[in-house]
Amino acid sequence: TVLRPCLLDATQLARFRREDFNAHDLAILAGALARAELAPDDGPAGGGLGDASGGGGFAGVLAERLAAGGSGEGPGLTGRDLCFLLWSAARVDGWANEAFAKSAAEEVCRRGASTLSVQDLNTLSQSLSSLGPFFHKALRVVTNEAARRGLSSSFTARDQAAILTALAKARLRGSALHAELRALAAASGAALAGARATLRVAVRALAQSWPGFVSEPSDAQLLFDAVAATRPWVQAPHQELVHLAAGLGTLGVVLDAESSAS
Repeated sequence: TVLRPCLLDATQLARFRREDFNAHDLAILAGALARAELAPDDGPAGGGLGDASGGGGFAGVLAERLAAGGSGEGPGLTGRDLCFLLWSAARVDGWANEAFAKSAAEEVCRRGASTLSVQDLNTLSQSLSSLGPFFHKALRVVTNEAARRGLSSSFTARDQAAILTALAKARLRGSALHAELRALAAASGAALAGARATLRVAVRALAQSWPGFVSEPSDAQLLFDAVAATRPWVQAPHQELVHLAAGLGTLGVVLDAESSAS
């Protein structure tokens, strides 16, 4: 497209006139490159998007900017900028192995996630779960914050699905997912409707991404307790009821007649 050469020109400017680009500019440019689906070897030889040439590529510029703020006040990036960088790393082939991606994840761990918006928590959880084991520490930081705020009370169904699916995809035991299941099992009163909706999302995410979740007896008990306590099929829309039944079947959750009575 017309934008591709423009974006590649912008990366060349960032390489040779680095002082004209602040950290926010570079994060926005990284996001634009990922959205345009450019590859690490796009651009001139020895100066593409990747950093295989030892700092010559745009990824090297990103790594340099992050490293420059390694002490003191940090690299001058907002939480949203870190979202752009890690989202880009998850979308551009090869960027998961670049130094800037690992530095961005370490920065998330250093800062914590308490100031991030729900949208940023959502985006980061999806990106970090796609980037491999090195990034799971940062994923724990993000999803623990989501669980602390309460998925069923603070997040839309779409955001809940994204975060729970990220946890299932990364297969993090002892994670925020376990805390969320315990919280759902304890829900009552006005919170029960939200807990049922959240649990339906959780069951579907686990069945799709982590069907072996209940292989550990403690995990199986957590899920059983949450399902038995909330009865997520109550007032469930037809399509969600179908997904719930299929998910419980995939996970092998068996309820006795008394606990499943509605």
